[in-house]
Amino acid sequence: MNEGILWFDDSKQVDLKHKIERAVAYFQQKYGYPPARCFIHPSMLSDKKIKNNGVEIRTSLYVLPYHFWLEFQNKFIRDN
Repeated sequence: MNEGILWFDDSKQVDLKHKIERAVAYFQQKYGYPPARCFIHPSMLSDKKIKNNGVEIRTSLYVLPYHFWLEFQNKFIRDN
């Protein structure tokens, strides 16, 4: 996992697809481009890899349930 932002959404009324869409929309609005990938806890998804509007969804045990790690695209990461 590279640099990115962490999004939290534990709302019960919204399904996983819409939670991811909201997180991606926020990321896109804030940075002007979509995230490269979205990592979620394995308990939230049965498939290991799916795409949601061009954003690859992966699972990781490092991400807690109801959290979404939205990763910057490599070309947009600044060197310090």
